[in-house]
Amino acid sequence: MGGDVVVVDYEGSIVYAKVNKDGLYVCPLCEVALFQSPRDLMLHIMAHAKGYTEKLAKIKKEVE
Repeated sequence: MGGDVVVVDYEGSIVYAKVNKDGLYVCPLCEVALFQSPRDLMLHIMAHAKGYTEKLAKIKKEVE
């Protein structure tokens, strides 16, 4: 099951994502974040779309 691409359909929104060897969904945008449920994956993708993820990464780098 390592690296298999699956169709994730969450409330009518469809994305293609990899599933790692542990059965977790890998974010298709950043390929770093792992999720147990399609809902969590979609919320993360929406955060990408709104720019939240990138803003948090920028703030974290500025703090370090």
